Amino acid sequence: MTSVGSYNISSANIWKQEALAAKLGLVPQELKKTVDEYNASINDKEFNPMALDGKSTFGLTPNKTKWAVPIKVAPFYGYPLTAKTVFTFGGLKVDLDSRVLSTTGTPIPGLYCAGELSGLYYNESKTASEFGILNPPCNSALRYLTFGRLAGKFAARLL
Repeated sequence: MTSVGSYNISSANIWKQEALAAKLGLVPQELKKTVDEYNASINDKEFNPMALDGKSTFGLTPNKTKWAVPIKVAPFYGYPLTAKTVFTFGGLKVDLDSRVLSTTGTPIPGLYCAGELSGLYYNESKTASEFGILNPPCNSALRYLTFGRLAGKFAARLL
Protein backbone atom coordinates (compact mmCIF):
# COMPACT_ATOMS: atom_id res chain seq x y z
CA MET A 1 0.00 0.00 0.00
CA THR A 2 1.39 3.41 -1.01
CA SER A 3 0.37 6.65 0.68
CA VAL A 4 -0.30 9.83 -1.30
CA GLY A 5 -1.17 12.59 1.13
CA SER A 6 -3.85 11.16 3.37
CA TYR A 7 -4.89 8.55 0.76
CA ASN A 8 -3.76 4.93 0.59
CA ILE A 9 -3.40 3.51 -2.89
CA SER A 10 -3.00 -0.14 -3.73
CA SER A 11 -0.27 -0.96 -6.18
CA ALA A 12 -2.30 -3.85 -7.63
CA ASN A 13 -3.24 -3.68 -11.30
CA ILE A 14 -6.96 -3.19 -11.96
CA TRP A 15 -8.03 -5.13 -15.04
CA LYS A 16 -11.65 -4.00 -15.14
CA GLN A 17 -13.11 -0.51 -14.97
CA GLU A 18 -15.78 -1.77 -12.58
CA ALA A 19 -13.12 -2.98 -10.11
CA LEU A 20 -11.35 0.38 -10.32
CA ALA A 21 -14.61 2.22 -9.66
CA ALA A 22 -15.29 0.08 -6.60
CA LYS A 23 -11.75 0.59 -5.27
CA LEU A 24 -12.10 4.38 -5.64
CA GLY A 25 -15.62 4.50 -4.20
CA LEU A 26 -17.20 5.53 -7.53
CA VAL A 27 -20.42 4.32 -9.13
CA PRO A 28 -19.24 1.80 -11.77
CA GLN A 29 -21.89 2.79 -14.33
CA GLU A 30 -20.91 6.47 -14.04
CA LEU A 31 -17.22 5.71 -14.54
CA LYS A 32 -18.05 3.58 -17.59
CA LYS A 33 -20.28 6.34 -19.00
CA THR A 34 -17.56 8.97 -18.47
CA VAL A 35 -14.85 6.83 -20.09
CA ASP A 36 -17.13 5.91 -23.01
CA GLU A 37 -18.01 9.59 -23.62
CA TYR A 38 -14.34 10.56 -23.48
CA ASN A 39 -13.31 7.79 -25.90
CA ALA A 40 -16.10 8.70 -28.35
CA SER A 41 -15.10 12.38 -28.34
CA ILE A 42 -11.51 11.83 -29.55
CA ASN A 43 -10.71 12.94 -33.12
CA ASP A 44 -8.92 10.66 -35.60
CA LYS A 45 -5.63 12.58 -35.78
CA GLU A 46 -2.45 10.61 -35.19
CA PHE A 47 -1.10 10.58 -31.63
CA ASN A 48 2.38 12.09 -31.37
CA PRO A 49 3.73 12.41 -27.83
CA MET A 50 6.67 14.49 -29.09
CA ALA A 51 4.60 17.30 -30.63
CA LEU A 52 1.49 19.39 -30.06
CA ASP A 53 -0.41 16.85 -32.11
CA GLY A 54 -3.95 18.28 -32.11
CA LYS A 55 -5.33 14.85 -31.15
CA SER A 56 -8.16 16.32 -29.11
CA THR A 57 -11.67 15.79 -27.85
CA PHE A 58 -14.84 17.53 -28.96
CA GLY A 59 -17.99 18.19 -26.95
CA LEU A 60 -16.50 17.76 -23.47
CA THR A 61 -16.18 20.42 -20.79
CA PRO A 62 -13.32 21.11 -20.80
CA ASN A 63 -12.03 19.59 -24.00
CA LYS A 64 -8.60 17.98 -24.08
CA THR A 65 -6.64 19.84 -26.76
CA LYS A 66 -3.64 17.54 -27.28
CA TRP A 67 -2.58 13.95 -26.68
CA ALA A 68 -6.11 12.58 -26.25
CA VAL A 69 -5.62 8.83 -26.15
CA PRO A 70 -8.53 6.40 -25.69
CA ILE A 71 -8.79 4.62 -22.34
CA LYS A 72 -9.34 1.05 -23.49
CA VAL A 73 -6.43 -1.21 -22.58
CA ALA A 74 -6.01 -2.56 -19.04
CA PRO A 75 -4.52 -2.30 -16.51
CA PHE A 76 -6.37 0.78 -15.27
CA TYR A 77 -5.06 2.99 -12.49
CA GLY A 78 -6.83 5.66 -10.49
CA TYR A 79 -5.42 8.26 -8.13
CA PRO A 80 -7.31 10.65 -5.88
CA LEU A 81 -6.52 14.24 -6.81
CA THR A 82 -7.23 17.48 -5.05
CA ALA A 83 -7.27 20.77 -6.95
CA LYS A 84 -4.61 23.22 -5.81
CA THR A 85 -3.66 26.71 -6.87
CA VAL A 86 -0.45 26.62 -8.88
CA PHE A 87 0.54 30.16 -8.04
CA THR A 88 -0.55 32.91 -5.72
CA PHE A 89 -1.94 36.27 -6.71
CA GLY A 90 0.45 38.99 -5.60
CA GLY A 91 2.89 38.11 -2.88
CA LEU A 92 5.84 39.94 -1.43
CA LYS A 93 7.67 42.27 -3.79
CA VAL A 94 11.27 41.16 -4.29
CA ASP A 95 14.24 42.34 -6.32
CA LEU A 96 16.41 40.18 -8.61
CA ASP A 97 18.47 39.09 -5.57
CA SER A 98 15.30 37.77 -3.82
CA ARG A 99 15.45 40.56 -1.22
CA VAL A 100 12.02 41.60 0.05
CA LEU A 101 11.30 45.23 -0.79
CA SER A 102 9.60 47.65 1.56
CA THR A 103 6.65 49.79 0.51
CA THR A 104 9.19 52.45 -0.51
CA GLY A 105 10.98 49.99 -2.81
CA THR A 106 14.14 49.59 -0.73
CA PRO A 107 15.40 46.15 0.33
CA ILE A 108 14.60 45.14 3.91
CA PRO A 109 17.94 44.09 5.45
CA GLY A 110 18.20 40.34 6.04
CA LEU A 111 14.75 39.48 4.61
CA TYR A 112 14.63 37.21 1.56
CA CYS A 113 11.77 35.47 -0.21
CA ALA A 114 11.33 32.87 -2.95
CA GLY A 115 8.62 30.60 -4.32
CA GLU A 116 4.89 31.22 -4.03
CA LEU A 117 5.34 34.05 -1.56
CA SER A 118 7.36 36.13 -3.99
CA GLY A 119 5.20 38.30 -6.20
CA LEU A 120 5.42 38.06 -9.96
CA TYR A 121 2.14 37.41 -11.63
CA TYR A 122 -0.07 40.31 -10.62
CA ASN A 123 2.22 42.99 -9.27
CA GLU A 124 4.71 45.37 -10.81
CA SER A 125 7.35 42.81 -11.69
CA LYS A 126 9.74 44.67 -13.96
CA THR A 127 11.23 41.43 -15.30
CA ALA A 128 7.89 40.01 -16.38
CA SER A 129 6.47 43.28 -17.72
CA GLU A 130 9.59 43.94 -19.83
CA PHE A 131 8.73 40.83 -21.81
CA GLY A 132 4.97 41.46 -21.83
CA ILE A 133 4.42 38.37 -19.69
CA LEU A 134 1.72 38.37 -17.04
CA ASN A 135 1.66 34.65 -16.30
CA PRO A 136 4.54 32.80 -17.93
CA PRO A 137 3.67 29.11 -18.38
CA CYS A 138 5.54 26.32 -16.63
CA ASN A 139 7.79 28.58 -14.63
CA SER A 140 6.83 28.06 -10.98
CA ALA A 141 9.35 25.29 -10.33
CA LEU A 142 12.10 27.13 -12.16
CA ARG A 143 11.40 30.30 -10.17
CA TYR A 144 11.52 28.36 -6.90
CA LEU A 145 14.80 26.73 -7.78
CA THR A 146 16.46 29.85 -9.15
CA PHE A 147 15.30 32.41 -6.63
CA GLY A 148 15.39 29.96 -3.72
CA ARG A 149 19.06 29.36 -4.46
CA LEU A 150 19.72 33.08 -4.74
CA ALA A 151 17.87 33.83 -1.51
CA GLY A 152 19.81 31.09 0.30
CA LYS A 153 23.13 32.29 -1.13
CA PHE A 154 22.59 35.89 -0.08
CA ALA A 155 21.11 34.95 3.32
CA ALA A 156 24.12 32.69 4.03
CA ARG A 157 26.44 35.65 3.55
CA LEU A 158 24.80 37.27 6.57
CA LEU A 159 25.76 34.38 8.87
